[in-house]
Amino acid sequence: MTAFTLKIIALSVMLIDHLTVVFPDIFPFWFRGIGRLAYPIFAYLLTEGFRHTKSPMKFLTRLFAFALISEIPFDLALTGRINFLANTNIFYTLFLGGAAVCLYERFKERRSWQTMAVIAAILPTAVLAEIMSVDYGGMGVLFIFAVYAVKPKPIRLILTGFFALSQFIPLAVAYFMGIAIKSEYLVLILFALATGMRRGEILAVTWDCIDWKNKQIAVKGSISRVKDPDTGITALRYSEPKTKSGRRQVPILPNMIPVLLAHKERQDAEKAEAGSAWNPQDLVFCSNVGTVIEPRRVCTTMDKITDDAGLPRLTFHALRHTFATRMLEANVPAKVVQDVLGHADVTLTLNTYSHVIGSTAHEQMSKINNLFQPNDVVKQQPVRKPTIKQKIEEAKKEIQATEKQAAKQPPTKSKKKDVPEQ
Repeated sequence: MTAFTLKIIALSVMLIDHLTVVFPDIFPFWFRGIGRLAYPIFAYLLTEGFRHTKSPMKFLTRLFAFALISEIPFDLALTGRINFLANTNIFYTLFLGGAAVCLYERFKERRSWQTMAVIAAILPTAVLAEIMSVDYGGMGVLFIFAVYAVKPKPIRLILTGFFALSQFIPLAVAYFMGIAIKSEYLVLILFALATGMRRGEILAVTWDCIDWKNKQIAVKGSISRVKDPDTGITALRYSEPKTKSGRRQVPILPNMIPVLLAHKERQDAEKAEAGSAWNPQDLVFCSNVGTVIEPRRVCTTMDKITDDAGLPRLTFHALRHTFATRMLEANVPAKVVQDVLGHADVTLTLNTYSHVIGSTAHEQMSKINNLFQPNDVVKQQPVRKPTIKQKIEEAKKEIQATEKQAAKQPPTKSKKKDVPEQ
């Protein structure tokens, strides 16, 4: 695939992204996911341009000029007024990434400045990207530098693909939550995302399970619909955890505490309005009269939210997987994730989320990359082991040298012993 073809693809998906923003009622949300491919492609092409250009500074100057010129129609379309420092377009991010590459090339010429070159390249450009609030921020600049610094082309392409995917997932979650905010089960969905608890465990949580002082939730049981084998009738049943690990303490995220307190206030108001009709089970998540929520109704609500958001249907259990994935991506130890999720064995956690752990293994091992310097090893000449014939020849030479040295030494005179007179 040629560079020209990649440019056409990037421009096309960027147009799709902009049309989805301007006409959200016409284009489905997942079109924005397609639009997320534009920046990684542009960034990849930018690094390839810096690899082949004879004048990096001219290349960077033209990029900055294009960013300034394109900012005028960009600002007029979004805000109706021109502001070069706010709502900056994507070409500012590309310019800052290019600036990081130029700084790196300037400093890396001296071998003793290798580490300083990376710091001097990334730090000022990434900080400036955050201050200017450019698209993708400092991570966008870091991505351009990483793609440029990696030499094998297949790995550069893989990095580009992973970055595109990483941008789509948070966007999908944010849009999903934007639709979910209109749902009566908003707090329940947030609670699942913030704790990783199972649906039945969440429906069984009572207010006395929440330890506000230590900011944790005691998981004591689960609610599910069970079928009677004799009558064939199903009913909601409360059951205790099947394993010891299932009975656990789950920490509460600090951002979740005010949400729960506000939810309790609304529930107290509903309780006062219901009066004697209120069911005194003290459930955190319940109906408008305090009774247990039907588990299938939660799933139906999830389907409606995803349909309204234009996303593929997600199971409620997907919220638990999302929680665990985000934990592992944040380098939380697998043992801690196991304890929070209530898995009986850490092996289950490792097997279920091996794809996430594998993706972070390279990042973790890069921390010990300075164990040795490759230049010192490459310049070292390999030591050749002597052959058997060479060893025999060396042994003969050592024997001959020993014999010659012995021949040069004068013979030692033996002393006569005095014979005592008899």
